Amino acid sequence: MWSAILYLTVFHHIRQFYGVHRWSLAINPSKGPNSSVELYALTVLPFIGYHFRDDIDYQGFFTREDMFLSPNPFALNMVYALLLIALASLIFKVIKSIQNKSLSLPVLSTIIFPFIINFYCFLYTKHFFAALLPVLAVHGMTYYHLSALAQRKLKQGFWAKPLRGFFAVLAVSVVLGSLETFITSEQIDIIPSIQYQGNYLLAFGVAFVTTPSIYHYIADAFLWKRTHPDFKKIVS
Repeated sequence: MWSAILYLTVFHHIRQFYGVHRWSLAINPSKGPNSSVELYALTVLPFIGYHFRDDIDYQGFFTREDMFLSPNPFALNMVYALLLIALASLIFKVIKSIQNKSLSLPVLSTIIFPFIINFYCFLYTKHFFAALLPVLAVHGMTYYHLSALAQRKLKQGFWAKPLRGFFAVLAVSVVLGSLETFITSEQIDIIPSIQYQGNYLLAFGVAFVTTPSIYHYIADAFLWKRTHPDFKKIVS
């Protein structure tokens, strides 16, 4: 189960990066660069390379067995080589966009920042939570901005003023985040997932906080389609 959660999480985040890039292209017509292939390469390859490292320190619920790791220096170097090729292709497209006076910095940012984040998380940091948490944080903040934009276009009301929505999200995050931190540190013994067998209370607690994530992975597959009538209004 933990393997499924981990891989679904990374897949979902990479798909969000792609969706934001396509959205940015849609609201910046005739601007670019359109680098969907490069974006996939620059976000997927670091995660593939992660499997070939042998210096990862695991903490908390997860164990090394939860991921399909196979330390291999040669394969890791091949990942770096492919990343350089993808970067070269992106640079070429950026230069062409500059020459054509069609470069959009917002569009470019939807490629550069995901690459930097994924490179840091999967090919630089050695601590598992340090790899996972930045991806989750960026994912959450991206959702705030996308949701706020969508609500302003569709419903107005509370979301019409961006700061109001931002501080509401911030307040809820601080309260619930502090509560979760207290419960996790004071009330729950964080042990590797392989030791959950027979500990039904702990297993239920972990399931309680992970089920919403899995549900939203599934829901997103239906909500963010170009054929959805509300989505057409958002990107118009």
